[in-house]
Amino acid sequence: MWAPQEISVVQHAKSSASTTLRIMKLAWSIGEPSRADAPRDASTRCIGAPPLSRKVTANFDPLVSPLRMQVHGRRERGFTLVELLIAMSIIVTLATMAIPSMLAAINFAKVGKATGDIRTLETEIFEYQISFGQLPDDLSQIGRPNMLDPWGTPYQYLNHATMRGNGAARKDRFLVPLNSDYDLYSDGQDGQSSAPITASKSQDDIIRASDGAYVGLASQF
Repeated sequence: MWAPQEISVVQHAKSSASTTLRIMKLAWSIGEPSRADAPRDASTRCIGAPPLSRKVTANFDPLVSPLRMQVHGRRERGFTLVELLIAMSIIVTLATMAIPSMLAAINFAKVGKATGDIRTLETEIFEYQISFGQLPDDLSQIGRPNMLDPWGTPYQYLNHATMRGNGAARKDRFLVPLNSDYDLYSDGQDGQSSAPITASKSQDDIIRASDGAYVGLASQF
């Protein structure tokens, strides 16, 4: 049996323990953040720190560099007049450098085609000569009445034996005939020609010379 004094001590201890437990629970409830205020974003490291809004965290990208952000801003505001003028001047400069080279390449290709055409006509004239024992009086006799060069001008032909054809007798710098059998040539890029190949308007002609040993630009013969 417990003595009255012992019972009083035990009851006092239980009361003190209960009071202490209540005080601890109250202190804990005051110091602990509520669930509504607790940080929900993993980027918030400190307990009790104010949470980031969903809008901010959704738009935040640590991988976006400041340079990309500047470019994005520039794209939104457009280009200034000075920037457009600089871009246009660069384009004009590049075009000025590229267009002459392109035109020269096109003309070079046309010279090559005209040279090939004259070689083809030579072969057909030779076949006509073998078949009929004489040179044709004009290109229509070999089936080429209106054959045009790459610049749109008819090829010129002259039979030296009969002096018939649509061309003229061509001569070199010493006024010596270029061929002894026939002349065959293109008036070239300018569409003009003169009997001496040293004339300024004959320099771009594509000629047949030395009885077919040379076919090419008059300026290079």
